[in-house]
Amino acid sequence: MAISRQVIIHEGPGGSFESMWVGDAEGGTKPGILLFPNILGTKEWDFAKAEELAALGYTVLVADLYGQGKRGTDMESGMLLMAEINNDRTVMRTRLLDALAMLKGLPAVDTARLAAIGFALAASACSTSRGPARTSRAPCPSTASVMPHLSPMRR
Repeated sequence: MAISRQVIIHEGPGGSFESMWVGDAEGGTKPGILLFPNILGTKEWDFAKAEELAALGYTVLVADLYGQGKRGTDMESGMLLMAEINNDRTVMRTRLLDALAMLKGLPAVDTARLAAIGFALAASACSTSRGPARTSRAPCPSTASVMPHLSPMRR
């Protein structure tokens, strides 16, 4: 198994985004996982976790929700970035749907076996995406969603 990473710069709702595909392109069809970072945005810690998941047999998309080059450096800057999309559920919903569509379009992803893993911001959006509030929240893959609030801020 040869795990590799590939930066995917793509146009999305609100501008350019820089997500990361992590997986084994040679190993056939695999379940797909959307990995949502904590409030700081995508970083090496997320990519390393994606590699661990890929080694277990998954194809992973580390989703950029803020936009290319927009990353928090501390709690305060992360909270400001989070507020930009948390305060507008339509923007959040559109960006999460965009990430889900991107995952489904990746080579070797079994679109019948999808999951989402995330922290804080995406967790609130995904965990409440079912039920009466669904129209204003972003739907996440229905196969599985795991949203622990355990993301280390200093990694």
